[in-house]
Amino acid sequence: MSPKPKRRKCRCCSTFFFPDYRNWQHQHYCGKPECRWASKLASQRRWYRKPKNLSHFRNGEGTDRVRTWRKAHPGYWRKKTPASESAQPTESQILNPEQT
Repeated sequence: MSPKPKRRKCRCCSTFFFPDYRNWQHQHYCGKPECRWASKLASQRRWYRKPKNLSHFRNGEGTDRVRTWRKAHPGYWRKKTPASESAQPTESQILNPEQT
């Protein structure tokens, strides 16, 4: 059985918290939404700073794949109008003021 995790200071808000028992070696941020956001931002920065990832989103195999997919699906990103989303057109009803 693993030892009970000790309280740890959050790297974002500096409050003490108990890390999750399954991930206590790696958890450095508490569960507050703003701290989770800071954790993700730090993780993305660490990933992007690696030499092999510097040109991941520029000129590569992935960009060519995305370009060909976009050519095959030209209207995918266009927003749909509310009229085009309805299944059947509705007929306007004429109200007779004498039927009240």
